Amino acid sequence: MDFNDFALDAIAEEGRWFSIGKDARIKIRSAESKKYKKVLAKMYEAYPNFSMLSEEMQEELISAAMADGLVITWENFEEDGTPVEPTRDEIARILKVYPVFRRHVANLATSVSNFQQSRDRD
Repeated sequence: MDFNDFALDAIAEEGRWFSIGKDARIKIRSAESKKYKKVLAKMYEAYPNFSMLSEEMQEELISAAMADGLVITWENFEEDGTPVEPTRDEIARILKVYPVFRRHVANLATSVSNFQQSRDRD
């Protein structure tokens, strides 16, 4: 096993489309991307006592960080039958209001294999 097999592809920074549901899809970066790590570093610098903040404030900050560094765009998402445009503020709001969706996005972003090309393995 070569450790280079664990390397991420360029798609980790550029983002990858994931289908969700019947016709919706979302484009996200890897949680290992430089962009997301930079966003998180700024957040933790601004809030060095992050773990001491209220749960609500933590969720708001994490949702904003995900909107700034992970979620690039989406297509065909609705809320109560109304299309939701993928603006930065709407993405942050949706991630905060719908924690199960936020966790789903986080799970996609943290799975390293989602951002690697298939490699031959013995």
